[in-house]
Amino acid sequence: PMQGITMLREVLDADPENELAIYNLGMLAITSGQLERAKERFDKLRELNPENPEANFYLGYCLFELGNTKESEPYFRKVLELDAGSVLVNGAEEYLGRIN
Repeated sequence: PMQGITMLREVLDADPENELAIYNLGMLAITSGQLERAKERFDKLRELNPENPEANFYLGYCLFELGNTKESEPYFRKVLELDAGSVLVNGAEEYLGRIN
């Protein structure tokens, strides 16, 4: 895994706006329990592409899991607005149900 992380960081050094590298580093951060770091990655990804359904969902997820449930709500609602596919939509609906 460390080789992969190193390679992704090298990609970002060459292209700081590489959405795929940012996404993958965010997912690795979630997997390793680094939610604050993952939140930063998905926030950056959303800045680059506000219509990215995964960026919205995982930013909402990180905020929710960090205890910022109300702050996560708009990101889950954006996933529904984007009609992002059943897996993300179902996940967003589940989190919205837990918020309300």
